[in-house]
Amino acid sequence: MGHDIRLMRLRLLAISPPLILSAYAVLVFLSGNITQIEIREILPILGKVIVGTSLCIAMLALVLRDAKKVGIIGSLIVIFVLFYGQIYAVYDYFLGGSSWVKLFFPACTLLFIVTAWFCTRTDDRTQLFSTLVLVISVILISVPTFHIVRYQLFERANYVEYNKNESVALNKELGEYSTKRSIYYLIFDRYAANRTLKRDYEFDNNDFLSFLISKGFFVASESTANYTKTAHSLASSLNMDYLDGLSEDTGGDSNDWTPVYRMLKDFKVWKLLKGFGYRYIHLGSWWEPTRQNKFADENYGIDPASEFEQIFLRNTALLPVSKVVDMPGFLAADERKKQCERILYKFEKLNELAGQKGPFFVFAHMLIPHPPYVFDAKGRCLSGNQVKDRTRAENYIGQVRYTNGRLEQLITRLLSMNPKPIVIIQSDEGPFPERYRESVDNFDWRSASKKELQKKFRILNALYLPGFDHRKLYAQMTPVNTFRLIFSEYYGLDYKRLPDRSLSFVDANHLYDFFDVTKAVE
Repeated sequence: MGHDIRLMRLRLLAISPPLILSAYAVLVFLSGNITQIEIREILPILGKVIVGTSLCIAMLALVLRDAKKVGIIGSLIVIFVLFYGQIYAVYDYFLGGSSWVKLFFPACTLLFIVTAWFCTRTDDRTQLFSTLVLVISVILISVPTFHIVRYQLFERANYVEYNKNESVALNKELGEYSTKRSIYYLIFDRYAANRTLKRDYEFDNNDFLSFLISKGFFVASESTANYTKTAHSLASSLNMDYLDGLSEDTGGDSNDWTPVYRMLKDFKVWKLLKGFGYRYIHLGSWWEPTRQNKFADENYGIDPASEFEQIFLRNTALLPVSKVVDMPGFLAADERKKQCERILYKFEKLNELAGQKGPFFVFAHMLIPHPPYVFDAKGRCLSGNQVKDRTRAENYIGQVRYTNGRLEQLITRLLSMNPKPIVIIQSDEGPFPERYRESVDNFDWRSASKKELQKKFRILNALYLPGFDHRKLYAQMTPVNTFRLIFSEYYGLDYKRLPDRSLSFVDANHLYDFFDVTKAVE
């Protein structure tokens, strides 16, 4: 009996390297992106990888009937499939641009077959290979595991909930504009203000702005973002406050994005509207913090897999396979086409919602005119080569013009609703200055020129507020005051207007060390 148990343990040890290496593939990826991902986000892909590897081991065991060989060949399969992207990166570094790059996949496949055949034919060295693979796999997985544990214990920002000590007492009596109206909060990422479009892109957006005004919108022509990037900006507007609490909790000296990402999930606006009987409808993007929201009553999008999972899979041998076979929910055969489909799907869903009975709060994060540039002005989905034939400015303005056309159709549809909804069309940030793209991780915003800051902070901000006196609005209004105004005027809550400020973080290692740029971006 004891001998049988010992033999079983030895067999389990022999077949464990593929499982350890598959877990390592996920953990090392998490380790490299630890400042933007929480551990719970990797669990789905980790589970899928472990299950897939286990099935592979089971099939090998049926064929080989030798635990050591199963462990060795299983490890080779894991390396070939899950580390394909890293191996290719090395190959491309030395042979990039040559015709040899096209031979990588077949060459790699042939090498795997030859190596596997060799391992099955060398019984005298099987024990040595098996032990070596086990030792290497254990050493490998210990490195990212140590880094992840250390980061979770000592470096992750000590932050749990932004409104942790605040309770909101709802006054169920509505304000002056008493009808409960559906609310559409539509974010068009990196949509620049007309001042920027004229100066930096030689494009006058006045026709579209005039259309908005003719429909009853107030256009805050001198509006600026409250923060530099999407996460900070949306966290501020959706929680109706500045992010001073994050600065205090983190000390400012942190490169951890997860505290502000949490604020994009459990934010104050949806809580308040829930109290007034609203449904929360979420139209997400491919960007993980807004892809889905567990607090929403309904989530709509075409990306069932997380952003982390998508990026992980694009670094595996599934990538070349996806170029031939489309894998919905995993990898798209054509990422550009998929981005076109995302945008089209959300515009169609917004039109569809206009025909439903409210009240509901619709949050839609539209990654347009944000890159990738996939649409021209007429809405044609462009190929990569077509985009390369145009300048960055031409591609950007093409997407602005396409967005304008779709918005004009959508607004006409929304304003046919009864009662008319509140519609907020806003950008969270402007386009990045050229110099930033040259050094994303090391760019110090304190070194940005006035012109660069203006390009980044000046945004589109248009509000349709039925029955509201536009004389109470002003050109410099910023997003942090959007819902403070709505809840005060339409719902009778006591939210005072905050000073309109624009704040930038220092750099990627000091995400909550803010400095004021309000005067520079006026």
